[in-house]
Amino acid sequence: MEGKIETRVIDGKAVSAEVRAEVKALTEQLKQEHAVVPGLAMILVGERPDSKSYVANKTKAAKEVDFHVVDVHLAETVTQEELLAELKKLNDDPKVHGILVQLPLPEHINEGTVLKHIRVDKDADCFAAENVGNLCLKGGDPPLAVPCTPAGCVELLQRSRVDVCGKSVVILGRSNLVGMPMAQLLLSMDATVTICHSKSQDVAQHLRGADIVVAAIGQAQFVRGEWLKPGCVVIDVGINSVDDATKKSGYRLVGDVNSPEVLGVASLVTPVPGGVGPMTIAMLLKNVLNLARQSAGLPRVPLRREAGGWREAQGGSEFLRLSLGSKKCKPEADSSSPFAFGTLARAMAGRSFPVLAACASGVAIGLGLRRLLVRENQAEQPQKEETNVKKVETKNIDGKAIAAQVRAEVKEYAAQLKAECGVTPGLAVVLVGSRKDSQSYVRNKKKAADEVGFHTVDVTLPETVTQEDLLLEVQKLNDDPKVHAILVQLPLPSHIDEALILSKIRVDKDADGFSAENVGNLCLRGGAPPLA
Repeated sequence: MEGKIETRVIDGKAVSAEVRAEVKALTEQLKQEHAVVPGLAMILVGERPDSKSYVANKTKAAKEVDFHVVDVHLAETVTQEELLAELKKLNDDPKVHGILVQLPLPEHINEGTVLKHIRVDKDADCFAAENVGNLCLKGGDPPLAVPCTPAGCVELLQRSRVDVCGKSVVILGRSNLVGMPMAQLLLSMDATVTICHSKSQDVAQHLRGADIVVAAIGQAQFVRGEWLKPGCVVIDVGINSVDDATKKSGYRLVGDVNSPEVLGVASLVTPVPGGVGPMTIAMLLKNVLNLARQSAGLPRVPLRREAGGWREAQGGSEFLRLSLGSKKCKPEADSSSPFAFGTLARAMAGRSFPVLAACASGVAIGLGLRRLLVRENQAEQPQKEETNVKKVETKNIDGKAIAAQVRAEVKEYAAQLKAECGVTPGLAVVLVGSRKDSQSYVRNKKKAADEVGFHTVDVTLPETVTQEDLLLEVQKLNDDPKVHAILVQLPLPSHIDEALILSKIRVDKDADGFSAENVGNLCLRGGAPPLA
């Protein structure tokens, strides 16, 4: 048929075999040169046939690359306390570098609580909020592990020589396992990313402009060929079963993409089965290898780079630089850093606090932004534009007025917190040097905090302060029970590592929400909300 495109099918099994062979070679090198054998521990609870099969496959793959493997099989009736005790043993075992808890767990066990007890530096699946946060943040530390399925998708793109830089990518699905981390990885590769989910409108229209499509929604053959841009790349993560009387099992596996329709439209496509699926275990092995290397103080093995793939340092992939271990990137200086100390103070008092933040410059953040959007949406919306209508009425949003409302609410809540719990929210602001703009920002923040009845602590240090002395000041504030939130005014002098300083602020006193754990909780659906 005229106009058809030759579609190449990406062989996930072959790529997976390449990755496993590389992991095995690097494992042997690690053993010979550093006497370290990567160790993977897997915890299985109960007798679910699918879970047992998954664990068996992972055990087999780990042994094939010469890993040390620890299998922990617990009864369905195990208590959460007993499971956490087993987890602690693995956390404390120096021969175990990566821990994996097979999900789902029985209903009487809180999965979030269990996963939170895996040590961050042994988090083989990259489920920990801190690792997720480091995946999302630009600069600072890289994640110690990368979510396995998204990492597998990236490997497939890389080894197929697909350059994602500047390309339009549409991801179907926003799950913690695939959609969200996939978006972060592709953003780090300088792609322009759109996520579509169950509330998105006109998904087909989004797909028509996409250079790359990643389908991960769990709906059999949802994506139609007519929705796709000719020549696009399709990564099909979905695994669904559909009835098929011709099969002995009575069913066959299909993806989220209607494969017959995609052939002749897409330039590259992953099959189901045999595409993304085999990559997941391969990337798990790569994660464990990297966790073992990290434990020995060695640089991690980055996701594969190919000509035409991720670019090098200048203007290139932030995640590539992070994967290579760069820690020189610094967060950008802020001109109006939000503070959410009321929330943190209330969290310490064991109380919930609906007002999240208001910026000292008068721009509403957090609840202020939420209220701003809600209040504006409640106003009459302009009618859908007709062909003969050229203009719509534009309404200016008064940020100062809404910020004033938010501050009044914060003041009321602060007074209530003091009256009912004897707690006065405390904000500490650290200023280093004598930059005029920084001094102005700090004055505005202190004034705003004083006006709502907060306890404020000013710490002003000279430009010449050493990093060690600054860390000591941060530690004092961490230990001060009257301080519920700490804000370090950026930028800091060039001789001080900003990322290091920010990482030393206690998570429950992180007024700016800069800590990796708070960022991770912000990104993860379900589980604990960020404290700020």
